[in-house]
Amino acid sequence: MRPMPELEVREMAVADLVPYANNAKKHPKEQIDQIAESISEFGNCDPIAVWHNEDGEAEIVEGHGRVMALKQLGIDTAPVICLDHLTDEQRRIYTHVHNQTTINSGFDEQALIEDMDNLNADWEALGFEEYMPVTDEGFGTEFELPDGDKPNVSQATFILAPEQRDFIMDALKNATCDEDDTFGNVNRNGNALYAAIKEWVSYAER
Repeated sequence: MRPMPELEVREMAVADLVPYANNAKKHPKEQIDQIAESISEFGNCDPIAVWHNEDGEAEIVEGHGRVMALKQLGIDTAPVICLDHLTDEQRRIYTHVHNQTTINSGFDEQALIEDMDNLNADWEALGFEEYMPVTDEGFGTEFELPDGDKPNVSQATFILAPEQRDFIMDALKNATCDEDDTFGNVNRNGNALYAAIKEWVSYAER
């Protein structure tokens, strides 16, 4: 194991932070809006990681989305940490590793929903729309369970192109799920997806 670096947080001008040309992480406007909402609500709590190239420019290693949100908000400075202990190759690898490890696991969905129910936040604006409590008619109701019991739910992750995601989310808005088919699940999108696929399977088997 390599020695752990001593990191110092400093302020830098946002305009001086240069995006890494080969950063493969996508940052659609919807996500930037959510990051901007978080920064507006809580402040910029995460330093941007940078690496100085041979021209002395501070290239972003991780934090591209946050820098875009800061620019959108008109914020001129940001806290940064310098990862100059890494070689050029190492910092490029770390950019991709950091991007990947942040998406390698999902939520304990039931624990998340339970905590969201007890916290006052604009969850939709912060990007948690798919975990919002069921409120629309036709999507069932929340189940009252004995103390300590939780519905048997799990999370599945799919990698979609933006066009695929938009098509599916639009379709789910029109899907209705019978209460008996929710099996205790309180997630609106999960129930809608189950209903849509069940209907398709029924049609395909005719």
